[in-house]
Amino acid sequence: MSEMEILESDRPHKGISSTAVQPLPIQPIAVTIVQAAKLIGTNDKQIRRAIYARELPAVRLGKSYSIAVADLTKWFERKKRFV
Repeated sequence: MSEMEILESDRPHKGISSTAVQPLPIQPIAVTIVQAAKLIGTNDKQIRRAIYARELPAVRLGKSYSIAVADLTKWFERKKRFV
């Protein structure tokens, strides 16, 4: 390989910038019971009770539940007012 070929192979291709593309932080729209409990600082038993009492909406996916982060936030704000 000649010196010119080496230099050309190190150059970025046309249309591609030389700066690295930073990945966007991905925010989940739904979490599991365990993740929900960790997010608000409680245990999974409390989250399960709220789901079974129909205070906290959740979607059953197979044997596990998925909770929308927006619903978890609303539920948490409602609970926070009563303390």
